Amino acid sequence: MVPVLSGLGVGLSFKEQKELLMGIFEMGWEKPSPIQEESIPIALSGRDILARAKNGTGKSGAYLIPLLERIDLKRDCIQAMVIVPTRELALQV
Repeated sequence: MVPVLSGLGVGLSFKEQKELLMGIFEMGWEKPSPIQEESIPIALSGRDILARAKNGTGKSGAYLIPLLERIDLKRDCIQAMVIVPTRELALQV
């Protein structure tokens, strides 16, 4: 049975990449934050997101989790690029 990241309104289970989900749990995340709960299903559907939330609310996870989920490990090419406005944020991401 594949673990489910509980709390995501659409029954999202990350079945494609169990390693990603296990990494999320190893980082100590048990439940998505409100910004993650709202944005992850949208991002996984391939739609763009414009969201705003306070510092420390999980915004990075809100876009990085779906980005990593959509990476096809069988393809040998660049599949994603994350651009951030500051050096400090680049170190965090």
